[in-house]
Amino acid sequence: MRRSCLLLVALALHAAGCAPTLPTADVDSEAAVQRADRVDLTLYFRSGSGRQAHLVPVVREAPVSDDLPRRALRLLLQGPRASDEEGLMAPLPTSSAIQSFTLTGDTARVDLSSEAVDDAATVDDGPVNEQLALAAITNTLTEFPTIQKVQLTVDGRSGGRFWGAWDLPPTLVRDDSVIGTKPGGEGVLGGAGFTTGRQRIGTRTAVGVRASGISASSRAGYLRITLELEGSDELEAGVVPRSVARSRGRDVVLQVHGLVTDDITAADLAPAAQILGDIEVTAGQQRVDLVVNAKTATDFWLHTLSEPPRIVLDVRPR
Repeated sequence: MRRSCLLLVALALHAAGCAPTLPTADVDSEAAVQRADRVDLTLYFRSGSGRQAHLVPVVREAPVSDDLPRRALRLLLQGPRASDEEGLMAPLPTSSAIQSFTLTGDTARVDLSSEAVDDAATVDDGPVNEQLALAAITNTLTEFPTIQKVQLTVDGRSGGRFWGAWDLPPTLVRDDSVIGTKPGGEGVLGGAGFTTGRQRIGTRTAVGVRASGISASSRAGYLRITLELEGSDELEAGVVPRSVARSRGRDVVLQVHGLVTDDITAADLAPAAQILGDIEVTAGQQRVDLVVNAKTATDFWLHTLSEPPRIVLDVRPR
């Protein structure tokens, strides 16, 4: 609440042309600003390793200004301080610099220097850490209520690979799934499962499994579609209905066989789906058909998660 109030006051003052008075040049400006003229910024640093790597929120105090999002990103790139929680690591190379930063509507447009990619080995440039780096930028900036999306370029380059495993998507959105450790196989994706080839999981022997719901969520650079399962003891042993995912042009088609379905529609998928395109769902008594009408070429990964059991289709733009 305090952060939001201070931010609103600062914006109001700035709009009125009466920004808070700063000290003279011969005084350290940050030290001299009164406590009431400071605000808390939330940054996201990396902790842990492998599939258990995750982001941890850290609060930094900064003077109120009309340039807080850029300041938050700059503090993120500087990495953790000795006074921070033990075990925190910089998600991006500390040699990275902000070459440009603009706000257009609800989108932050960020161009980082080439060191963000060239020096990636200094922060362990594995696929998991690469995804966390992209999420750290986006989550830090979307802490500001007026920012919903981030368009990231490196030395003016858009698209293509970031560090090597993950593509740099046209738009990044907030990903709360990577904050803190996650049980039930929800660890950060390494990216190796994403391909364009036909993928199959499950078996025909799964009986009495019911599809109880479907949802979609936007992750750092990809879309996750989840089909919730229940109603069979076989699920506890990891047996799920036969499911096949394949590409059809730019579209991704998923068919799940042998399900008893409730009323499953695509109505709840639309908001998150906009990262890629529309999603169509057809549910019968023994099969669910799902089609992602992608706007661009995609890779996908069909897999399962437990606790509770789910069939998961992750789709990312190339």
